[in-house]
Amino acid sequence: DVNNSSGEDLTEEQGEISKRNKNGNIDETGEEQLLWTGSILKRLHARYYNEALSEDDRNKLNVPLILSEMRKEVLSGSFSQAKVLLSGLIPLHLQKSYISTTQIPRPPVIRYAEELKAKVMNNIGDDLTHVIAAKDGTDKILRARRISGCSIVKIGWLMECYWSISQRNLGPHYLGPEPVRQVDDQKEDLLKKLLLSGSDDDDDDDDDEDDDDDFDLEDFKRKMRERQS
Repeated sequence: DVNNSSGEDLTEEQGEISKRNKNGNIDETGEEQLLWTGSILKRLHARYYNEALSEDDRNKLNVPLILSEMRKEVLSGSFSQAKVLLSGLIPLHLQKSYISTTQIPRPPVIRYAEELKAKVMNNIGDDLTHVIAAKDGTDKILRARRISGCSIVKIGWLMECYWSISQRNLGPHYLGPEPVRQVDDQKEDLLKKLLLSGSDDDDDDDDDEDDDDDFDLEDFKRKMRERQS
């Protein structure tokens, strides 16, 4: 990593991560990293030769710029921005120094998260989406487990997101049990109305009430949890 401003040697850890297969096991062939590289090159090529770009705009592009823009979409793309909290990865005195001044380099884990456009949180809140932790059982993690949908993951998940420039599957990286994801009640009501809106407009009010009775809310919740997992 030529931009590892902290001077830390992350080569060994990144090498192990690059060999991890989809089941979380070590893959000595490194095939997954080759797939990541192929995917990145295809996406980079598609952006550079996008027909919507003018020749002047295309001339302003370069590989580092395109890669930077691609990374910004990983944890802040079609869904709301990821809000992450770090646990056991940075000494407290370094965290406080980084927060209080901009004169020191960012710790690598913070730089990776921010380049993926995640918001690094200082405190636990109801909108927290991920805790990236070195070990399970800390006070932060115990509190975060009470937040609906908050995922407790190892550092490997963030590193894979960074080097593959894509949002990786959380499954192999969970610390402890997988979180229970609950669908917001307002979203349930809205989606329920959308589903029922396809019924015949000529039906009378009694028919609409019958449709409501036939709607299996528990089955709907189950399907939404499966789609979000």
